[in-house]
Amino acid sequence: TDFYGQDLGNTNLTFFGTQHKPLPNLEIIVRMLSQHFGVSATITPRKDLAVNQRKISGSAYRITGPRTYHHCTLLIDADLQLLWKVLHPDLPGVIDVRALLAMTCVTE
Repeated sequence: TDFYGQDLGNTNLTFFGTQHKPLPNLEIIVRMLSQHFGVSATITPRKDLAVNQRKISGSAYRITGPRTYHHCTLLIDADLQLLWKVLHPDLPGVIDVRALLAMTCVTE
């Protein structure tokens, strides 16, 4: 989930290239966080960035012909309670997608 627009606690980065190699891009961000902010981030197996095992960045990719695009977000300073509410709405009559996935797995 990306928060665009007026969210000053989130920044977006895009790397353009000719080969799909996200790890060097993520390593640039990890070094920047360490050198300039003293933040120790790690790259997860899913190619997310985490601090203290908590996700602070996610990635999306597009490969078209000879061009590759690696877009990622970086959560800098956000209202985590608001973020939780947005990601987990309590709406009457709305079915949780995780429940549908669980039902699909059981019936297959």
